[in-house]
Amino acid sequence: DNYGFVTYYNTDDAYAAIENGSKLRRPDELPFDICFGGRRQFCKSNYADL
Repeated sequence: DNYGFVTYYNTDDAYAAIENGSKLRRPDELPFDICFGGRRQFCKSNYADL
């Protein structure tokens, strides 16, 4: 599995990514999920947004 985290400055841009992000997938790529939250549970440690 591969994971990436994206932080949006504008809430509307984050919602647009959730709504339209799957349209970016090419036919030869594996499916991917885009969702809100979960970074704290995934990292299971303290972190800082830089």
